[in-house]
Amino acid sequence: MIRTRLRAGLLTTGSLGAAMFFGLAAGAAAATPALPPAMAASKTITFCAAMTLPPVIYIDNGLKPAGVDVDFGNMLAQHLGVTAKWDNVAFASIIPDLVSGHCDAIVSALYIQAERLKVINELPYMYVSQSVLLKAGAPKLNSLTELSGRKVAAVTGSATNMLLDEANQALKKAGKPPIDVIDFPDNSAALQQLQFGQVQAFTVQYETAVYYSNLQPGQFEVAIAPFYKIPIGVGLRKNDPVLQAAITTALDGMLKDGSMAGLLKKWNLTADTLPK
Repeated sequence: MIRTRLRAGLLTTGSLGAAMFFGLAAGAAAATPALPPAMAASKTITFCAAMTLPPVIYIDNGLKPAGVDVDFGNMLAQHLGVTAKWDNVAFASIIPDLVSGHCDAIVSALYIQAERLKVINELPYMYVSQSVLLKAGAPKLNSLTELSGRKVAAVTGSATNMLLDEANQALKKAGKPPIDVIDFPDNSAALQQLQFGQVQAFTVQYETAVYYSNLQPGQFEVAIAPFYKIPIGVGLRKNDPVLQAAITTALDGMLKDGSMAGLLKKWNLTADTLPK
């Protein structure tokens, strides 16, 4: 099931210790983990997601949620003994939506970052990387600083904003023109601006850059090797320890029974496997 809500919001941020980060195996796996009472009664878990990041998460031609994150969320729900519902929201409002109770958890390629962990907890399940998308035929890049003086698209609240800020700091020290970063609400809008020539580059998740370049090889090309490899995680409210324990147990089961490995193999993303 999917419900779409695109609302304005600020990306706030949330803290999980290193033990939790690599401690998915803690605790014995259970066939059906204990759930919060309301979830146990409804037999459903609602995931907030920004479905504009193919092949990780997107809306397919049949107007249904699709992608590795959707497969992952549905599989996670199955291990919890419930059914997944999907709430399609703007990325910039995804954490506020979780904190305010509009959904039970986030499954949306949400990077695990220190600032986010001040507000929510995250349980890691795979890696992703970053790259740059250019118009087909443009010269390749060796680093983000080579975008000096160019208009570059990024998605509001995404990790690429931080990386572009770092590149601009380096350019300032070198006395070179900064990158002109233009924020868009989602990947579709940013990609359209690159296609129309309104920006000269689009900083985006590597998996998505490859997807678009393969989909339209005459339009786009991946400009740089993947960089900034970072884990993504299930986002959870800090005041929801029962659900966090249940999902930790379910993730442990998915690792042990090979479900997670099979999922990443299906999407040709085995390189994004977390260390055991």
